[in-house]
Order: sequence, then C-alpha cells, then structure tokens
Amino acid sequence: MYLAGPGRANEHTNPQLIAGHDMVTFAIEPGQTLSADDALDIANILDFSRKQHGTRVQVSEREFDEARGEYVTTGKKDAHVWHASLSLKADEGELTAEKWAEIAHDFVEKMGFIDPEGVKTSRWAAFHHGASKNGNDHIHIAVQLVREDGTKADVRHDFKRAQRVSNEIEKEHGLTVLASREHEYGISGDKPAELARAQDRDSGMTERVELRRRARTCLATASSQGEYIRHLHDLGVHVQPRFAKGDRNAIVGYRLAFPSTSKESGGNGRQIWYSPSKLDRSLAWPRIEERYGDAGRAEAVALMHQIREKTVSQPLKATEVHGFSAESYEKLISGKVGPDTMANIYARLSIGLEKNAHDPLVRLSDDFSRVAWSMRGHQLPTEVLYQQRGGHHTGAQRASQQPGQGRSGGAGRLGQQWLMATQAGRRGPVKDWVSLLAQANRIARIVTETNLTRERAQLAQAMNRSLDVAEVLCRERAPRTENTVTPEKRAAQRSAQRVKELRGLMTQRETQDYAEVQDAKARSLESQTVVSKAHGELKAAKQAEVQAADRYGGLISVVRKELGSEVVQDARRGREADVKVFDAGLLSRGRAMQESDAIRRELASRWDVSVGERVKPQKQRSTNPFTSSTSEVDGLWSRWTDAVVDKHAPQRLDTPEIREAQAARDKAAEHRDQALAQVDEAKQASHQAEQRAEMLKQRHLRTAPYTYLTGAEQAELARLEGRRDPKQYQAPQQAQGPRPGVGSTRDQGAGYEG
Repeated sequence: MYLAGPGRANEHTNPQLIAGHDMVTFAIEPGQTLSADDALDIANILDFSRKQHGTRVQVSEREFDEARGEYVTTGKKDAHVWHASLSLKADEGELTAEKWAEIAHDFVEKMGFIDPEGVKTSRWAAFHHGASKNGNDHIHIAVQLVREDGTKADVRHDFKRAQRVSNEIEKEHGLTVLASREHEYGISGDKPAELARAQDRDSGMTERVELRRRARTCLATASSQGEYIRHLHDLGVHVQPRFAKGDRNAIVGYRLAFPSTSKESGGNGRQIWYSPSKLDRSLAWPRIEERYGDAGRAEAVALMHQIREKTVSQPLKATEVHGFSAESYEKLISGKVGPDTMANIYARLSIGLEKNAHDPLVRLSDDFSRVAWSMRGHQLPTEVLYQQRGGHHTGAQRASQQPGQGRSGGAGRLGQQWLMATQAGRRGPVKDWVSLLAQANRIARIVTETNLTRERAQLAQAMNRSLDVAEVLCRERAPRTENTVTPEKRAAQRSAQRVKELRGLMTQRETQDYAEVQDAKARSLESQTVVSKAHGELKAAKQAEVQAADRYGGLISVVRKELGSEVVQDARRGREADVKVFDAGLLSRGRAMQESDAIRRELASRWDVSVGERVKPQKQRSTNPFTSSTSEVDGLWSRWTDAVVDKHAPQRLDTPEIREAQAARDKAAEHRDQALAQVDEAKQASHQAEQRAEMLKQRHLRTAPYTYLTGAEQAELARLEGRRDPKQYQAPQQAQGPRPGVGSTRDQGAGYEG
C-alpha cells in the first residue's frame, strides 16, 4: 500500500508496476497507474507461498536497556518481505520503464531470488513512481522471502551482495559507476530516523554527522591518546570504553554519544550510542593508537577506567573547543599534510566558522576522509608536497589574484605572518581562522587538481565544488584593509560589482526559466493524478451501475416468478380436466366435459384471459408422446400461462420499490456517462500539460546561459570580462538557421526576450 500510495512526502506521483514475478505481471499489467485494489492484489500474490506453506520468517526485535547500557532482545517480529530501492543521481536524468524493468530483473536474479528451475524462486515486484523529493529517479523492489516450495530465501550478507550486484549492473547497463563503492571509500550515511530527530531538534546536522565532526576536531587538537579523550569530553561528547577480555589495561574499542534529552525538555530520555569505526574508519581505536603511538596511553587507560566506574562524570554540554595541536598546525603551515590530517583540520575549521551548519567545510572534511581511506598506503608525489610548501597557485587562484600580487606568499611566509600577528595581538579569533582556512583551501586545491583529478575524478569534481564555496566563505570573512582606495581600484571594484550583478541577473533569469519548467512538470503530474482519479470515479460509477441493474433485475425476476407460480397452479387444474375429457369413455365423457367447462370459465374469469378451444380426442391414439393429443393439451395451457403472465406482469411491476430501483439504474447509467466524459477530458488536459512541460524542458536545455541576458547586457558583460562581443562571432552559427527543437525561439546569442 505504501509503494502504490502517495509516499511519506507525496512524492509518489504516478505509481506503476514495471516488472515482477510472472504471476504478478499476469494479474496486473505493467505500466498502468496502480490503485489501492491493485496494491492489495499484488500483495496477495506475493504472500501466496507464505500462506500456503505456513512458513514464518522472523528477526529479533531489540531495544536499548539504559540500566545495562546495551541493546537487548525483547521479542520477535515478522520479516518475510525484503525491500530494496535502486536510485540514480539527480544529474543522471531518468531511465525508461523498459530499462528499469531490465535492471530490476537483473538485480533480483543476481541476488539469488530467481531459481532457473522455478522451485526455489521468490515472488517479487518492482515499482516506479517518479523522482524522489531530492530529484533522484528510482525504483522499489519488494521480494517475498518464502519461496515457492515453502523454504526461506537466503539473505545473509545481503547488503554487501547488493553493493556488489549494483556495481555489476552499473557497468553492464552503462550507468555511472559509484566511485565510493568502486574504490571502497564510502562514509556511513544518515538514516531516516536520524534525519527525523535532527528535524525535530531544528538542527542542521544529524547526531551521526556532528559526532564525526567533533571526533575529527579532537584528532586535530589533541597530541596524545589521553588528551583526545579529554577533548571529546570538553566538546560535550560521552565516551564508553571497551577493554580486552582478561586485560583491563588494553583498550580495544569505545563508543560515542551525545547527552540524552529528558522528556521534560522535549526529548525521549534515550541515548543513542555510535561506534566510531562506523562513523569513520579512521576513528576506530586501533587507528587512534597508530596515530599517537604510546603518547598518553597510560592516561587514556586511567581515564577510561574512571569513566567506566563513573568516578568521572560524563559532560552535560560542550565547555571548550581547543585550538590546533602543534603537530597539526606545523603540518598545515608547512604544507607537509596528508588527506587524513586535512579531514581533521577542516572539521576544526568548520566548528570555528560554520557553527552548527552542514556547509562546505564539513563536506570537505568528509571528502578528505574518503581520499585518505581510498589512498591508504599511497604517498602524495614529491612535486605536490613541493607545490604545497612553495608559491604554487592553481589556475583559479591566479585568476583571482589582485593586480600587483606576486608569486610569493607561500605556506612558510603565511605561517610567519600569522604567528607574528597573533603574538602582537593585532588579529581577532575569526581572522585567525580565516587565514588558516585560506591555507587549507590552497593545499586542498593543489591536491585535488594535481592528483585526485587523475585517479578519483568523481571525488575531485565534488571537492572542487565544495572548495569553490569554501573560498567564497574565506573571501567574505577576510579582514578588511583600511588603505586608501585608488581610482583605478575603485573602477575595478565597480566593474567587478557590475559583472556580479549581470551574472546574478543571468542566474536569476535562468532560475526563473527553470522554475517555469518545474511548474509545468508539476502541473503535468497533477493532471496525471486527475486522470487517475477520474479513472477511479469511472470504475466506481460502473460498479454502481451494475449493482443498480442487478437490483432492478432481481426485483423483476421475483415478481414474475411469484406470478408464474400462481398461474401454473391454475393451468395445471385446467390441463388435468382436459386430459380427463380426452381419456374418458363414451358414458363418462359428458360429465368430464362439464367439469372441464366449469374450470375453464372460472380461470378465464379470474385472469381475464380466454382459454383456447379444447383439444378433441382422436379415434386412434399415437404412441409417440410428442405427437399425442396430450402434448397438444400441454401446449394449449402453456400458451395460456404465458398470455396471463404477459398481461398481468406490468401491473404487478408498477410498484414504488421497482420504480425506485429503475430510477436508480438510470441515474447510475447517467453518472457512468458523466465519469467517462470526465476521463476523456482529463486525458486531453493531461496530454496538453505533458506537451507543454516537454516543450519548456527542451527550451531550457537548449538555452545557453548567456542567452538569459539581453543583447546589450551580453555585450557589456563580454567587455567587462575582456571577452569578444557574442554578436561578433555568432554570425556563422545564425547563418545555419535555427536549431531543431520543440517550440523554442530562444537560441544562443538571441538575447533575453523578457
């Protein structure tokens, strides 16, 4: 019902069955909009094997025991449905229903749910209902874990198997291969329950993301194992140790959590614990020991024992955010820094500059952690380290340099300036962090452009986007100079401001155009919903018409049956009297005819229908019953019976109940005709809406960015940016005539049409 319904955020705009087990696709035709009845039919088909064999598939139900500090099993719950979703990135566009059907079948088959012989096959169904609320084209797959022979399907290690199968399908069907899976540098994502809790708290980050950021921050600020634990407490993070069996001086793991919120303060009183290795593999305790060696080991063990024995209380809130450790600071300023340290540095910079927002510095911290894990054992090239320490600038940085700014100003010089300014007390804390952020961005850009672009193209692209935003943040918070502005510089600033205004205008118009496309698409989806609703009303109208007709026919049948029963009784008396006349001898025939005539007169008077002439007995009787005079007598009275029913039935049918049933039948037929007309009207409107949405979509795809400016605005922007006027070099393209498209008159170079 969920997969065929509107979804949690009404994102299921057009739920359709696209593929499934043969029994499913035989009962429900793929490609049509699903109704609630269709969903129940599919569910019953999927559930057939389980109900037939009585097989139960269950898993343990667990809850957190605050007294014991761990999860405990509280019972069992049914788990006979296996559910998975296959999704594309928003920028990959959409796939056809046929392509999704192939992918769904390959996925289910590779997961082992389809048996070539059919005996151990699990029934399944795949659904498609438009893009998610984030714009990702996706499908859902539901599998019955009770197979055709009553055995249970194997779902051990299903997550790893699904990742492997997805990787194979991406390559076989020419889809974008997920680099994080390909190179094994994924970071655990947020779960729906965590996102819901973050929304309830009105927080920009989930507990998972914030714990990861604070733990990395402590790695950037601490110089030993013990200091790392103390810094976690200073940031308001609860720590729970795990010691080796039989050795209370060997820490083998730990857990992290935030303080629980009481019910009086709007929380539920529960505390959610996370394993650091699940947040980020570099946060596992063995990695902590590798990072710090023996430094602070005894302090860490003693502190962990005090935490376990509750002689040291867990913090109620964050009390202090420490600065960079000497080691982290020296690595950043000298440029001798690897991806792992960069992840921790960006986490600390995020707390200092972004506060509680999930902005580019947090994303860069995650990206560098992915780089560190995917490149474990891989050292950065010597030339990269040299560029980090020297005065190397990337192309983007050279373009952003002010006139007169030279190639000097490397990491070493920046570090000296920063130290001197700090010691002189001439810098505020925000300016200090901005200087460090500028150095971190510079190193990150070098690493991305010189190394990752070759080996991790997808990750490098994402990091470049985050770095663009981080550099904007750095410029916005950079200290303002108090020097006198020269006329040339003022003119340059005005030109830069005008360029910004024109590009902003271009972006605004492009956004408006895109919004128009999205609005048309939404209207198209709404029209499809109207069509679906009209179909539902037509189906209900047809059912009501059938019910009204059945009721009317039933009443007619009852009346005719009761009338026929009375007439048949009288007809039987007349027939028996005529047969006696036919069989009587010469002496008794007169009396028999008198009795027959009396009955005939009585029946004709009662029903006001005369009886036909009596059949005369023959001299020699026939032995054939079908040609005998007796059968002629039967035919005579049968015809009389029909005549009586035909005459009296209309009178008996003219009752209030029958008239009401007839009126209801006619009204239902009229409602059906109206519903049919509404379906036709809705289909026509939906077709027009789809055509308009497609036309606007094609126009938007074919429109170049500069086309969102007028001709004069294009020329002005080209002059300010030192480019040629577009009108001067687009004449050959215009001479070729307009490009083919759907109702689009706005081509590149034509100028914004208002």
